[in-house]
Amino acid sequence: MKLNKYLLMLLALVFSGSAVAQKAGEGGAKSSLPSASEIVAKYVAAIGGREANAKFKSRITTGKVSFSPIGLSGTYEQLAASPNRSALRMDLAGVGQFLDVTDGGTSWANDPIQGFRQRSGKELEQQKNTALFARTYDLNAAYTSLEVKSIEKVNGSDAYVVIGKQSGLPDDTIYFDVASGLIVRTDSTSISPQGEIKTQSFPSDYREVDGIKIPHKVRSVIPNMEITLTVDKIEHDVAVSEEKFARPK
Repeated sequence: MKLNKYLLMLLALVFSGSAVAQKAGEGGAKSSLPSASEIVAKYVAAIGGREANAKFKSRITTGKVSFSPIGLSGTYEQLAASPNRSALRMDLAGVGQFLDVTDGGTSWANDPIQGFRQRSGKELEQQKNTALFARTYDLNAAYTSLEVKSIEKVNGSDAYVVIGKQSGLPDDTIYFDVASGLIVRTDSTSISPQGEIKTQSFPSDYREVDGIKIPHKVRSVIPNMEITLTVDKIEHDVAVSEEKFARPK
């Protein structure tokens, strides 16, 4: 089975888009709504607090990925390390292995369809921002400002809608569950040579791992397709092999 270019653009987007961060104390808030800093503070507390999250310097996540309705499935391993290193390996049944690496100031992808590709320009800047290890708890990491917009329903529950501004990059829209404080949806736009891809990601099944809460399922929705990540295992502060970041020879 061959993948078209449209699907290829999604592979990096889905794995890098499962977590977001916010900048505290900036952006406007409607008078009837809490401020951005209040929403963010509740979120950070809900995932275990800044101190508990900040003590980790690397994370390896392994699990399964499925694409519907096309019936494609496989496994993945995502290595994330401080300050902004990320290495994804995904093996899709009947297709092959996909690699997606961001290592400080460089970012590249390699797959059996398009081969090796070095990122540049806005696409590179977006990948570098996405790879920030601290972006799930360091609220100054990802966004230049936040604006509290409204309350909307997500999965039948109220959620605060917050616009995350990024310098020179598309905005994100983040939905924080009013009751739990957790992020339950993120709308984002991925930059690629073929154009922009808009996606809605729904993290769920938050579980405690080493004292912090991490979503163990992420469902991402695009036109005519859903991509679901299911986590099998998460490990913190394991030895980081430099081979994971090495370019193919």
